[in-house]
Amino acid sequence: MKIGFIGLGAMGSAMASNLVAAGHAVTVWNRSEAAAEPLVSLGARRASTPDRAAQGDVLCSMLANDQAVREMILDSGLLDAMDRGTVHVNHATISVALAQQLVAEHAKRGLEYVAAPVFGRPDMAAAARLNILVAGRPAAIERARPLLEAMGSRVWPLGEAPERANVAKIAGNFMLAS
Repeated sequence: MKIGFIGLGAMGSAMASNLVAAGHAVTVWNRSEAAAEPLVSLGARRASTPDRAAQGDVLCSMLANDQAVREMILDSGLLDAMDRGTVHVNHATISVALAQQLVAEHAKRGLEYVAAPVFGRPDMAAAARLNILVAGRPAAIERARPLLEAMGSRVWPLGEAPERANVAKIAGNFMLAS
């Protein structure tokens, strides 16, 4: 499968490396070009721009927060550069309001949106042992399932409304912090 991956911090780079190891054709992009180097050495392709990374079957993104997701996915015009039917799998922990906005903006363009926030740290991501919460349209989740399984030890389906995965992730973070 042709996969784009945007956001190569400690978590994102570990997750993308598992997709490369699973045999997917992975194209990566990060604001800092140096973050892509280890993945390129594993066989990933480096995209010169985010929209180049989004030219595949599935786009995965692992960005820091609402602001980063809004800037990269909504404000940059990235959604307009994606082919109809592409599945965007967002691994970031974001607000319910932003998740709902992402659903609407993807639907306007004929794109699929799946929320798939993760529980785990970079060492668990590197070992493909993340717990991945997932919500979205069933067909979109099934297209993304091989990728989720390559990155995690358990996939937790939470229904069709993507914001459910974000609510569960925020509640889980709260429980862990308490």
